[in-house]
Amino acid sequence: MSDHSELHPEGSSGASPQKDGGMIRTLRENEKSFSALPALKRTGILLAAVIAALAVGSVFLLAVGADPAEAYYHMLIRPLTKITYLGEISIYFVPLLLIGLGVS
Repeated sequence: MSDHSELHPEGSSGASPQKDGGMIRTLRENEKSFSALPALKRTGILLAAVIAALAVGSVFLLAVGADPAEAYYHMLIRPLTKITYLGEISIYFVPLLLIGLGVS
């Protein structure tokens, strides 16, 4: 067998997060450090993440030959323009919501 100690820093055995708390501890530390940031900086980080996600989505939309502006309009703006569109969204949303609640 090969030595995999470089994959698990500081002698961690690589056990599941429930046993050693490594991943859970790291997530909590990240949450605390994020919460300690000034509100303006946190907002900037979140906006940058949203813009990056839209940019990555645009690359995929362009790859299939779609117009990203039109696609985002139909996904984000158009559903809020008429009450019938909101009803149409709820027809698809409610079953997914119930499944998600059942799985959790």
